[in-house]
Amino acid sequence: MKNIVLRLLIAATICLFPFCSVCFGETKAAPAKIKIGVLLPMTGIGASLGNGSLATLNIARTDFQNTYPGKTIELVAEDTCSNGDIALAKLQALYKQGIRIVIGPYMSNEIMAIKEFADSHGMIIISPISTATSLCQNDNILRLSLNNFKQAEAMAAFLQNQKITRLIIVHSDDLYGNDMANALLSKLDNMQIKLADAIAYEPVNTDFTAVVRNLHDSILKVQAAVEPKHIGVMLVGYDESVSIMKAAAADELLTSVRWFGSDSIAKRKIFINDEMVAAFCLKTQFTTSVEDRQAFSMPVSPFSYLEQHLINKLIAGGQPTPDSTVYNTYDSFMLAAMTLSKITGQQPEGDGLKAAIVAMAKYMFSNNVRLTLNEFGDIEDGSIGFYKVAQSGSSYRWAMTAGYPFRSGTGLPYPTRVLFYREFNPEVAAKGIVVGTLLPLTGNMSYRGKPALQAIKQAQKDIGQTFKNYYAQTAPIRIVEKDTQSDPKTALQKLQALKAQGVNLVIGPVGSDELAAVQQYANDNNILLFSPSS
Repeated sequence: MKNIVLRLLIAATICLFPFCSVCFGETKAAPAKIKIGVLLPMTGIGASLGNGSLATLNIARTDFQNTYPGKTIELVAEDTCSNGDIALAKLQALYKQGIRIVIGPYMSNEIMAIKEFADSHGMIIISPISTATSLCQNDNILRLSLNNFKQAEAMAAFLQNQKITRLIIVHSDDLYGNDMANALLSKLDNMQIKLADAIAYEPVNTDFTAVVRNLHDSILKVQAAVEPKHIGVMLVGYDESVSIMKAAAADELLTSVRWFGSDSIAKRKIFINDEMVAAFCLKTQFTTSVEDRQAFSMPVSPFSYLEQHLINKLIAGGQPTPDSTVYNTYDSFMLAAMTLSKITGQQPEGDGLKAAIVAMAKYMFSNNVRLTLNEFGDIEDGSIGFYKVAQSGSSYRWAMTAGYPFRSGTGLPYPTRVLFYREFNPEVAAKGIVVGTLLPLTGNMSYRGKPALQAIKQAQKDIGQTFKNYYAQTAPIRIVEKDTQSDPKTALQKLQALKAQGVNLVIGPVGSDELAAVQQYANDNNILLFSPSS
């Protein structure tokens, strides 16, 4: 636990100096007001997918305008009601307002409904979480979440890790559900996992008695040849999955096998806020997969410092603990806003606007993930995170248990397409650490030292809140500040003072001259230095 605290503080400090999704110089002249459309499923079967999304977009807008105060972003948000026809009508209304970039829709069936209009009217759609492989086309749809083929590959690897040999897929009979089921089916053979049955249902149903009965019969047949611990049920659906679990909870046979879930239901609060459903998830070791930037930190840490910075902002604003979609939503805004702010003269439409967005994405990194888009407009890099329901006292929570990264063309030795499995125990106490800072808070280099110290204190605050979110405790980090006064000789004296206080981990100096002055002393006395900017 101490190592997690240490790694997070160093990494968070360096990345928060400064904190932004992408760092450029001030842009050239642009229109005084930039309009970006937003289509969110705030009601209907995908309502939980839209939770916190508008709040996330507002935080992104504030962060952007703090960096570029000369730009004014107006978000024009509409509720799709989780309905393709309504999504199309709302898109057409945005078009009439002169809006050509739209964030959302989230759901693949909604995107299919608006695709033809967007393509024929030069509108660019940036979807934070759509994953259907059937939408991998050279069109005006850009998607910042790994598609179903990659999610299916990761889930198949996880099922094999869990020694599942027979799988029953229960899925919604719509574009997303059928697409995800087929993608998973294509990956099972390589893992020596056999499909026992596939049960489709209408997502608008409210009575799932027949679905549960069919599932019972399927498990009964498989159980004659395979032990229950090797049988898995894969649930691909939306909020109605809660009703399926409630109907299944009374069936002892259904609770004797393992249950798994897709990204559309991963980390949803509705599964852990209902006592019956949460208990069912706990008993069946219900584990979901989702494209998740936090999984990049596996197996070192169960969370990502940059995503937590955003999540803590949302919590401070009164939002419930957000899910894994928030960073994709944040990045969607930054990509749209950066592109529009860089355009001078008349805004292009269609292919010209798409080319501008794709070009901008090449220069953007988000939480160590490149936003580079492939020929179909889908993001190439990312990580799949696996979350299962765990109990902490009388409450339930989603706990990360594994990660599966996809990395391409980074030139760095990052692992790719490998399952990292590690469970984190929230009951383990965090050990305290002492960190020294060796920064120029006065003198001619103070313009670098002061923001660095601000970033360190923000990281300390973020990590403390993050540990409370995940572990119901704070991370005891004590910071000992020293001012180098922008002088190499003073820097050495202050480092010697830190050593006398027993401090062996120091953030700083920020300048190469100061670093050169203290380097030999640090090496001779086993002091670990992290320079944010030398």
